Amino acid sequence: MTGGLTITVDARAAKGASDWFRAMRVRQLPFATAVAQTKTIRDAQRAIQGSAFSRFKLRRKTFPRHAIQMERANKSDFPNSKATVYVRPKYPMLELQEKGGTKRGKGGHRIAVPTRIVRMKGSGGPVALQRPKSIGARKGAEEIEGQLVHRTKRRRIGIFYTLTDSAKIRPKFRFEATGRKVIARVWAGHFKREYQNSLDPPTPRRR
Repeated sequence: MTGGLTITVDARAAKGASDWFRAMRVRQLPFATAVAQTKTIRDAQRAIQGSAFSRFKLRRKTFPRHAIQMERANKSDFPNSKATVYVRPKYPMLELQEKGGTKRGKGGHRIAVPTRIVRMKGSGGPVALQRPKSIGARKGAEEIEGQLVHRTKRRRIGIFYTLTDSAKIRPKFRFEATGRKVIARVWAGHFKREYQNSLDPPTPRRR
């Protein structure tokens, strides 16, 4: 074609655009992965926190939010980036409630297993005034046949604790099972959306 206005698209330009897009895809992968990992683990965290109410009698409603924390994924750690949901170390009893096992007394002391009349906190422990030491310090408290009891002025006996060398703890938390179920359900969707969003150009703001 001769004369007039001629516009030519060189195949080399198309190759350059293809190389740019391929580089963009590789460059955005760590970011998209980290964001998807973080959103996925946040969903798992919320599910685990919510499940605590059905497995424990919680008087302090904020306990699951304080005890079950998460750590975000960092794109700079790719391809080994990871997001984590975990129980804070200050609540070791929750780990035993998750896995089950045997709780043993330390330093020659026996374990005080609470009875039904002991009021429990959301964290799983007894309230301060009904801890074994508090009960033992009361006037009228004594140990009878491996039980910590308290006699009232009317001679009524309240059995607060059974004293034993070890106690079997049944797994009841199901922290890991709940988290894995959520991750299997939402991970692929989060990753697909975040990867696509990272490749799409930003929408210009209207003035």
